[in-house]
Amino acid sequence: MTLAYYYSLLRKKEEELQRVYHCEAKLLNSQAEFQAYQRFVMEPELSSNTWNGKKAEKFQQIRNEEMLESYQDMMEQQFSVVFDQLLAKASDIKEEINLIRQMIAQLEAQRAEQ
Repeated sequence: MTLAYYYSLLRKKEEELQRVYHCEAKLLNSQAEFQAYQRFVMEPELSSNTWNGKKAEKFQQIRNEEMLESYQDMMEQQFSVVFDQLLAKASDIKEEINLIRQMIAQLEAQRAEQ
């Protein structure tokens, strides 16, 4: 393989790493927005004057136990999983970049010897 090939590959991997970082930044913004909207899961607030009885209690139970827990699970667990995946991908790409740079250095050293 030629130096031009490895320089091209290096550029491609660096762009790929930037896309991962950009994705992470966008995901952080989405997570913050998602967190800010958590309060809407519990709206509208229902009082005994506007809503009461067994169906109201069941609705409140569903809202508190299922909806809010699911929302919090997405916020805490699922975002965490995606961030971990992005971190792993960035780490893999950095490793590839280092290997490509080593190959470029070897090829340049060989070229200098000739």
